[in-house]
Amino acid sequence: AHADRKLVSLVRMLNTHFAFTYPDTVRKIIVINAPAAFTMVWNLIKSFLHPVTVEKVSVLGKNYAAALAAEKIQLTPEYLAGEMPSWSAELKRLHAEWDPAALQPGFALPEDTEAIHA
Repeated sequence: AHADRKLVSLVRMLNTHFAFTYPDTVRKIIVINAPAAFTMVWNLIKSFLHPVTVEKVSVLGKNYAAALAAEKIQLTPEYLAGEMPSWSAELKRLHAEWDPAALQPGFALPEDTEAIHA
């Protein structure tokens, strides 16, 4: 049990270090049609992650369509009569919005900084 606590402490310290060293560039991660085993592993892993990071991840099972519809997320690309842009068009849009100054080493988003100091 003592070694387990030391390991958990080490992992949390490393996670904190990496959170300050590497920029957070993810807005949202959605895992769809996730099997039960993935959900179990995610529940273990998320205890080591910062709450702001955990908030950005959604793990959805077989009934993911309703959750995606509630968030107004479309999975069908435009060329198949959907509303989702192609990945290349989306990449160009994101690149146009990208602020290189915000991705300097050690940068933390304001909400991350507030959550860490809370």
